[in-house]
Amino acid sequence: MVARGWSVMGTRIVAQPRPGTAPARHSTAAVSVATVDGGAAATIRHVTVAAVVIARTAGDALRPVGGVSAARHVADAAWAGGAMPIVVVAPDPDGAVAASLAGSAADLVAPPEGPAPSPGDPASRPASPAGIPAAVLDASTGEGPGPVARGVHAAVDRVGETTAVLVWPMSMAWVDAATVTALLEAHASAPDSVIRPTWEGVAGWPTLVPIALLADPGTLAGVPDPGALLDALERRGATVRTLDLGDPGVTLSTDTARADLPAYAGPDQPVTGHPPDWGADVARVAPER
Repeated sequence: MVARGWSVMGTRIVAQPRPGTAPARHSTAAVSVATVDGGAAATIRHVTVAAVVIARTAGDALRPVGGVSAARHVADAAWAGGAMPIVVVAPDPDGAVAASLAGSAADLVAPPEGPAPSPGDPASRPASPAGIPAAVLDASTGEGPGPVARGVHAAVDRVGETTAVLVWPMSMAWVDAATVTALLEAHASAPDSVIRPTWEGVAGWPTLVPIALLADPGTLAGVPDPGALLDALERRGATVRTLDLGDPGVTLSTDTARADLPAYAGPDQPVTGHPPDWGADVARVAPER
């Protein structure tokens, strides 16, 4: 695991407050990746990538992983890797999922099967700063936004400058934080592409999806899970890039015990050729504990 603010890929993680807000805790700031393009006349490109974590059941979210719940484990890895905001979409009938996330950087959002969102719930608001239609219906239930759409809406409502989302099945809880950082940097280099991490030639999760690809109402409509979203994007001709990061956690779910995981074999130096640069500014968005 890498500590918050590291970049194994030569990218600096910096705090980017929303316009008109102070860089306090995670609810008012995005964490962006800055990459340098060109030589002497280099420019800085900032991207802000959210993590949207989807659990089918409360049991999936509460499954023990590394001494904590799967939801907490994924949230911590996403935050350490530079993703912000972090939205967990999961049923929580008795409050146990929320309790497991207490003190983390994550926000919990109820899926369509759960209670109707309150007026203050980001998923219930009528507009999206990124142009994502608010009235996208889950064709399989007719009950409003599906879990993926609801998570994306909540993330973009939280940070309007979000440029992409990491769509992350809860079962893929072994993903290393360095993999998250690498996906963020890849997005900065290819902002229009869907990016999937691979391990030993097999594509895995989380999948990074540019927010612009989700603005079409037909993309999110009727999408019940992350796999269905990827199918919809491929049908619509989205460019999908793969990136081998040497992380077995992108393909091996929590059905594999930690002791049985193959060794992480990520790059030992920045693949861009730039030396690592990690900044202390990110401390300004550390979650309250």
